[in-house]
Amino acid sequence: MEPPSANDETPTIANAIAVAFRFGRDDGLETGIVEGKIFQAAKESSHMTLQIVNLAQQKEQLSADLDSTIEQFRACVDAQTWQQLRERLYQLNDEVTRVLAKMMFVKEQLERFEAEAGVLRDEVDNLRSDQQTQNTSDASNTEAA
Repeated sequence: MEPPSANDETPTIANAIAVAFRFGRDDGLETGIVEGKIFQAAKESSHMTLQIVNLAQQKEQLSADLDSTIEQFRACVDAQTWQQLRERLYQLNDEVTRVLAKMMFVKEQLERFEAEAGVLRDEVDNLRSDQQTQNTSDASNTEAA
């Protein structure tokens, strides 16, 4: 997988690293930078996962509230109580919809971070391979001298 070009306007971690590579290499510095970016992406991924768990808990609480409201509905008889319960059901439905939308947004963010982390892992592997090749070449040149 080739890194994005320096002309790519998409502000991604991988693009920033690709641009940095165009300015030369400095004794493994790029590897450290890329590994730092991978660590940051993993940290953000963990944060997103925690948000998903929290949103799932909120959804469960809202579902429990909905069940409770339905039980109240079954026990009621008068029109005023029915109207209040009906309004509460609509509110709960709106809240559940918002929580689900947040969950989908967080899921999309997590998928994006995971994709960027994959690109960065490839870059680290390439840097390590290049470094090993350079070390082998340097060792051959030293022996030849």
